[in-house]
Amino acid sequence: MKKILLKFINRYSLIYLPLGWIFGLVIFFIAFEPSIVLYILSFFVIGSFFGLYLFNSKRGLVVDNHNFSNFEYTIIEFYSDY
Repeated sequence: MKKILLKFINRYSLIYLPLGWIFGLVIFFIAFEPSIVLYILSFFVIGSFFGLYLFNSKRGLVVDNHNFSNFEYTIIEFYSDY
């Protein structure tokens, strides 16, 4: 029985997050007035973007003065937005 339950949970695991989000929003919209919900969600989204902006603006983009010969190991992280 345990294997069958775990197999079912594993098979449909990618469905749980969107369904949970939808049901959570439905409960949220039922519990509060629509205008209050829009204000709360707007503040949440704007606050999240502002927090991500603050987090990413404190990181240096390029380290030019790193001397690779002084270190045995060096971790290099690079990415592209394109």
